[in-house]
Amino acid sequence: MRRKLIIAGIAGLLFCVVIFAGSWTPVYALRTAVMRAFAPVMSAMGRTGRWVAAWRNPVPAEEDCEACRRHEQARAIAEAELVEARARQASLERALGLKQYLGPSAIPARVTLYARHVQGEMLVIDAGDETGAHVGDHVVDEEGFLVGDIAETGVGFSKVAIASNTGIAFPVSFVPSGAEALARGIGARAFRIELIPQDVSFHAGDFVRRISKDMRSGEVPLVARLADEGDSGGGAFKKAGAILLAHPERLERVMIIPSL
Repeated sequence: MRRKLIIAGIAGLLFCVVIFAGSWTPVYALRTAVMRAFAPVMSAMGRTGRWVAAWRNPVPAEEDCEACRRHEQARAIAEAELVEARARQASLERALGLKQYLGPSAIPARVTLYARHVQGEMLVIDAGDETGAHVGDHVVDEEGFLVGDIAETGVGFSKVAIASNTGIAFPVSFVPSGAEALARGIGARAFRIELIPQDVSFHAGDFVRRISKDMRSGEVPLVARLADEGDSGGGAFKKAGAILLAHPERLERVMIIPSL
């Protein structure tokens, strides 16, 4: 019994010296050796502790994971709705700004339907006879680009024929030269620009503006962008291709420019 007590006392004294003896070199070396010797045991104890913690606090059940997924889905939907609301607000602000530019006679309208038919594309808007809309009035988008002309009106609605529809033609001028020509719709948001004088120079990417005698000069909208350098053809005039600037299928609001 006395021997065991002596051994325990020596072991305790050695432990205290190793742990608390500071940085004295021999003791430091001894302490390092002891720590290395017991490193596997300490590592095993750490793993055992983690296993016990995992057993006492298991991974969330499947229903909890499903709740997490529902929460993430709801958050994603809320963020998407916020983006959409901001886009609608920006759209309204652009429309109000365009109305200021076009003047008090401009009629705002909402797009209720976009459709394709045999001759091309069409919009239905919620402004009709009661607003003063008439057949032939021009319709522009929120950027001020020409969308088309009103082809039919009724109570509470108007039908808009898209400017690039097959069979529609109107005079245009090049920007910035001002040279005049004729734009003829060929469908698929495209035009063939005809009757261009041979001495008129232009480049792909130049804009084309509609000419309309029943619109004030400040309201004349851009309608298309040239898609090529043109084809001389050897005659008195040359031709070029152009692409409609407006995107009718994306529109939510438009402005009607009444005829004078």
